[in-house]
Amino acid sequence: MPSIFYQSSDYVNNYSHINTNGESSLRCKKLDLYRSMVTVGNPSFITKKQIKDFGLARAIYSSVIEKVGVVFENIESDRNGMRLHPIYHSHVSDKKRIVSYNLGMAFAKFYAEKLLDIPSLIHVENLKSLGVIEFNDVDGRGREPDLVGQCSNGHWHVFEAKGMSNNSLNSKILSAKEQVQRVATIDGVVPGTLNACATYFNNDRILTYLVDPESKKEKSFRLKKDTFIDASYKSLFLMESALDRKLELNIEDGFRYYSINVEAKGVNLKIGLEEEVHDLLRQKEFERISQMSKSKFKEQSSILREHDYSLGLDGIVVKYRDY
Repeated sequence: MPSIFYQSSDYVNNYSHINTNGESSLRCKKLDLYRSMVTVGNPSFITKKQIKDFGLARAIYSSVIEKVGVVFENIESDRNGMRLHPIYHSHVSDKKRIVSYNLGMAFAKFYAEKLLDIPSLIHVENLKSLGVIEFNDVDGRGREPDLVGQCSNGHWHVFEAKGMSNNSLNSKILSAKEQVQRVATIDGVVPGTLNACATYFNNDRILTYLVDPESKKEKSFRLKKDTFIDASYKSLFLMESALDRKLELNIEDGFRYYSINVEAKGVNLKIGLEEEVHDLLRQKEFERISQMSKSKFKEQSSILREHDYSLGLDGIVVKYRDY
């Protein structure tokens, strides 16, 4: 399985174990990045205006499915490693910028889950459009960070994600730090971490810098927790309506999950939810979802990887249909 590389610093207290002495690595499949894109691929997500202007099917395609295609087309992966696909260099500059942005989001989601046990990481713009998040600025200047999530122990975490194909890691990580440092509290509590995350992808490998800087205490968030959990899975249920298909129960390899068939630029996938998570969402039992044991998903994930699944701590699953 290919590796990606990272270097992390300035994590303190319960998170000091994340710090590395130089570079470290994690195993990563393209399937993991497809799964990341289901929730963090697009900041505008599914707005009422998008649906009104283009229809639900088009809104879903541009906000979710097309972003899975970004990974398929622009990331190359084999036994020797993971790297930027040569096709990336044929894109015009505007497309390169969009691709870099989305890939930066995908790798941030991957590290949030693997290093911090964060099941759901959601774009702040999504939460704003859904009325899930409110801000209280001490200093109104500057933008909010990209992403917010909650780990399995209940701590909130913030991410600013940067992606690049030219090696400007040092300047990008400084810019990311400035954005996450603005956050003082979420629901009156200091976040567990403020993560500046900058990823450099080239023809040989992928390298990410992660830093947890001190807060400058300029902005506070308030989040509606139940709605936050609901928003984490919104795209999956909207796919049913957009594609006119139902999430169907699968029992394969000793694993029970609901899924829908999706094609994105030639890659054929099943995208869905572990059975218990699916049923709790249908029943709107959001608190029970947040209380579910993430160790269960970790154990299942390590087993299912051998059968070409990618299962997240949130219960979202992606599998190749061709295999």
